[in-house]
Amino acid sequence: MSLFSKFRYSNGASTDALWLTFVRVVTTVIGLVCVKLVSVYFSLEEYAIYAQATLIISTACSFSILGLTDAVNFFYNTQIQQKHTKEQYLGTIFGLQTIFGFFAACIIIFGAQSLVDYFESPQLRATIVWIAFQPLLQNYTAMLQVLFISVGRARHIALINFIWAIAKLLTFIVATLYTGSIVTILALTLACELIQVIYFIFDLRGRGIIIQLKKFCHRLARPILSYAIPMAAFVIINALMRDTDKWIIGYLATNDDLSIYANCSRVLPFDLVTASFFTVLIPIVTRFIHTDKDYVFKILGYYYRFGLIITLILVGMAICLSHDFLLCLYDKKYLPGLGIFIIYLLVDLVRFANVTILYSASGNAKSLFRIVVMSFIFNFIAAIVFYKTIGLTG
Repeated sequence: MSLFSKFRYSNGASTDALWLTFVRVVTTVIGLVCVKLVSVYFSLEEYAIYAQATLIISTACSFSILGLTDAVNFFYNTQIQQKHTKEQYLGTIFGLQTIFGFFAACIIIFGAQSLVDYFESPQLRATIVWIAFQPLLQNYTAMLQVLFISVGRARHIALINFIWAIAKLLTFIVATLYTGSIVTILALTLACELIQVIYFIFDLRGRGIIIQLKKFCHRLARPILSYAIPMAAFVIINALMRDTDKWIIGYLATNDDLSIYANCSRVLPFDLVTASFFTVLIPIVTRFIHTDKDYVFKILGYYYRFGLIITLILVGMAICLSHDFLLCLYDKKYLPGLGIFIIYLLVDLVRFANVTILYSASGNAKSLFRIVVMSFIFNFIAAIVFYKTIGLTG
C-alpha cells in the first residue's frame, strides 16, 4: 500500500475517532446521569444488589469471551493463507462464543444459591434470571462491533451507542421514579441488549457479512482457540485483577461497604478521546504490524503522546476537586469512600496507555500473560492484607 493510501486511511480513521468521541461524550454524560439517579434514589443496601449483579455479569463476561473479540479482529482483518472462507471463521468464532456464553448462563442460574450465600444477600436471587444471559449478549455486541469497525462502520456504531444510551436512561428513569426496583433496570437492560444484537446481525447481513452458526467448523476451532486462549488468559486475569477487590469486599465487608466501594472505584471516562482513537487503530495496527512496523510505531507514538497530555489535564483537575466531584457524580452517602475515589483517579491516569494491541495484532500474548499473572497474584494478596490492616482504602 502506498504512503498516500495509508495517509488517506489514517485520516479516515481520525475522522471516525472524532465522531466516536463526540457521541461517546454524550453517551457518557447520560451514563453518569443514570448512576446519579440510582445513587440518589436507592439506599446503599439496594444499590448493593445492583453492584453484586453487575459484578457477576462483568466476571462472567471476562471468563466467557475467551479472547474471541481479538480472534474476530485477527482472522477477519489478517490476510491468512486459509483453506476456509471468512464465513466459516466467523461461524466458528461466534459458535464458540455461543457455547461458552450458554455455559456461563447455566453456571449463574444453577449457582444462584451459592452466589446469594456468598454475598449474604437474599434479594440477589430475584436478579438471576435477568443477568444470566447478559454476558453472552454483551460479548456478542463486542465481537459484532469489531466487524462494524473493520468494514468502516464506526460512525454507525456511534449512532447505535447513542440510541442505546437513551434507552438506558429511560430504563433508569422507569426504575427510579416508577417501579422503585433494581430488578427493573436489569430486566429492561437485558431486553435492550437483545434488540441491539439482533440489529447488528441484520445490518451486517445487509452488507454481505453473514454470521451463520451452522457453518461452525470443528477443524477451525483449534487454531482459533490457539490464538485466542493466550489473549483470553490475559483478559480473564486482567478482569479478575479489576474485580477481585469487589469480590473480596463482597465477602469480608458489609453490603453498604460494597456499594461505596463499587461507586468510588468506578472507571471514569477520562479516556473518552483516546479510547475512540484506540478503537479505530485496532484494525489498522493489525493490518500493518507485519508489513510496516515503522508506520505502526509512528502512529502509536502520536497516540500515546496525545493521550498523556489530555488525560493528565483532566485527571489533575478531578483530583484537585475530588470532594465536590464525588458529590456531583453520586451522593453524600458515598463520601466515606473519598480516599478510594482519589486512588482510582490515579489509576485512570494510566489507563490510556494500552499496549495490548501490539500483542493482539502480532498474535503473541504469552509475555503479556506472564506479566499480568504476576500482577494478579500480587494484587490478590495485597488486597486482603491491606483490607485487614487499613480497611476499604487498603
